[in-house]
Amino acid sequence: MVILILGCHAAWAQRDTSSLLGTVRDLPGARVTATGISEGAATDSSGDYVVTPLRVGTYRMRAEAKGMAPQVLEGVIPNVDQHLRVDFSLRVGSVQELVTVTAAPPMLEAHTSRPENRRAKTC
Repeated sequence: MVILILGCHAAWAQRDTSSLLGTVRDLPGARVTATGISEGAATDSSGDYVVTPLRVGTYRMRAEAKGMAPQVLEGVIPNVDQHLRVDFSLRVGSVQELVTVTAAPPMLEAHTSRPENRRAKTC
């Protein structure tokens, strides 16, 4: 009976969420949002923020502040029970200007079967 109770306690302790935290450089009161999260987070007096709890998945994050160009980070992927740090550096600009950064590196084509990409050997 004791083993059954202890086993259930361990199952309750597992989490399937994570959090995103970081700093919007020198900008207290900036707003940070992630796709699918309606609330988002405002930065504190140091420019720090925390968005939690988040389910594991791929997120598009956006930081914005009055008088600054918003910055968007694509492909942010927190793992289970991870506190992933994502920092932003906003620059002076207008709302119409948008800075987008892709978190995932581009796919690398190691080789190709196209003849124009093959080099001819010369003797």
